[in-house]
Amino acid sequence: MATTDLTRALVSLAIGWATLHTAAGQCGTTIYDTGGSGGNYGNSQNLTWTYCAPPGQYLTITFTYFDTELDYDWLSIHDGATNAAPMLGEWSGTGNIGSYTTSTPGGCLTLWFTSDFIFTYGGWAATITCTSPPAGDCVYQLNMFDTFGDGWDGSTVGISINGGPFSNYTITGAQGSAMIGVNIGAVVVVQFTNNSPFPDEMSYSLTLGGGVLFSSGSPPATGIVFTNTVTCDPPPAAPQDCLGATTICSGQQFNNNSNNTGAVMDLNASNQGCLSLGERQGTWYVFSPSASGTIGFSLTPTGLTDYDFAIWGPYPDGSTPSTICPPAGPPIRCSYDAPGPYTTGLATGAGDNSEDALGDGWVNSIPVTVGQVYIMYIDNWSNDGQSFSLSWQLTNGASLDCTVLPIELVNFNAQVVDEGVALSWTTATEQNSDHFEVERSFDGEHFVTIGILNAAGESQQQNNYSFLDRQPQYGLNHYRLRLVDTDGDTDGSGVRIVQVDRGGSEEVLLVPNPGTDNLQVLLASTVVDGSTFLLVDATGRTVSRFRTQNTRMEINTAVLPKGLYGFRLLAPDGSIVAHGTWVRE
Repeated sequence: MATTDLTRALVSLAIGWATLHTAAGQCGTTIYDTGGSGGNYGNSQNLTWTYCAPPGQYLTITFTYFDTELDYDWLSIHDGATNAAPMLGEWSGTGNIGSYTTSTPGGCLTLWFTSDFIFTYGGWAATITCTSPPAGDCVYQLNMFDTFGDGWDGSTVGISINGGPFSNYTITGAQGSAMIGVNIGAVVVVQFTNNSPFPDEMSYSLTLGGGVLFSSGSPPATGIVFTNTVTCDPPPAAPQDCLGATTICSGQQFNNNSNNTGAVMDLNASNQGCLSLGERQGTWYVFSPSASGTIGFSLTPTGLTDYDFAIWGPYPDGSTPSTICPPAGPPIRCSYDAPGPYTTGLATGAGDNSEDALGDGWVNSIPVTVGQVYIMYIDNWSNDGQSFSLSWQLTNGASLDCTVLPIELVNFNAQVVDEGVALSWTTATEQNSDHFEVERSFDGEHFVTIGILNAAGESQQQNNYSFLDRQPQYGLNHYRLRLVDTDGDTDGSGVRIVQVDRGGSEEVLLVPNPGTDNLQVLLASTVVDGSTFLLVDATGRTVSRFRTQNTRMEINTAVLPKGLYGFRLLAPDGSIVAHGTWVRE
């Protein structure tokens, strides 16, 4: 058994022998490990600590670790149901590990600290601060990670809002975060600058209300990597989160990999079962048998890496992630074995339903009944992003159903275009669906139906829908979908908000923004004939220039590189009438 595997097995035993400690704190204070001040040599701990921010404020923990001996300690910090920090492991030495911030005002942070029984000499300190949210319609959160824990060596994530200068962020420890206030309709541009010889250790994400807007992966790409027009609507759940669980609907082999833990911490001490360290770069799945029998599978990594899994259920027919996430109790099958062999899974006659780090990789197959629903989490304990393949063994007549979700709405988007506001949405599966009602509101409270589209009815494949609102108002427009099935039952989507205005001023509107090959320039009727329109790149070089002759003009932007551009409208006397920004996607 490799050294890391032996360590893992020892930690698994240590967790079982540990004593639960709790601590309390408040804003502006520092709490300490209960055994750290005089050393804790030879003893183990499993400490859980939770603190919540005052209403309307964000809570930040800055974690410092002191240790003078070789040590195997694990740390996880998360805020319950919204913001998962990656697991940090095998820390020794002294210094700032990182800062951790709640993703929503009034949120809570829970700290899990596990120390094994080999060497623990020193302790930790957690400084608690609470701050009011920055000004804006909503708050984006930038989360930065370093797997080695020594920071980014001066590498930075730059954030520009509406063409302003980039504000650069970095970390000196394992993790840090920043809150960025943004307004609806603003254009946010993200760029990454690398100054480190170890880019594989770095990653970052931009989140809104716990949903991931952008995840860099590792190593992060350099340059401008993401542009976004602010709507303040959280994005749909990712498959790394239970609510975004992917439906498995065939007995075929499939491949997958993940390089992050998503935006939601779904596992905790009450439901994680044998997965002692919770979530580690994993993906959630939903499956349901369409015929009774026995279900087994083989999970095989593409390289020498360690995968674990857990399965919960059975849940009633028709259950969806929205009704069963997060799992309410321990899993019915769970494998946490240290690798050797690296393939793991469900097998008839395995002899156990759950195994710890000393297991053999196999637990019993599952006898299933048609219509039952199960949820599964597969995680990469090694945190190396290696892919895996999963092959099903369906015996005694068992098969998997492709229609676990009655209507699975994958995305719903709204964007200003030349003719008005374009709405688009996608469903992954549909069952008994009848039609979609498109609703609009100018105040966010009173919605009216502005269109009806027929639905696919019965479908096990992706379907794309679109609708054009040709009569939006200037200012904020709120849109939502009403999903109606053949029985008359209805369900709703989230609300999407777009702002229809004249961009940088009341005189000029550039659509679409962001855009691609063609740019429409719309001018107010008050613009004086003979004014000059300029489009400039990030260096200030003019890439398009023309005299205004009417209120609508078009620029072919297909040859322009992707990035941020500025525009100016000059009066005949050379004075600046209007200015703003445009993003080429």
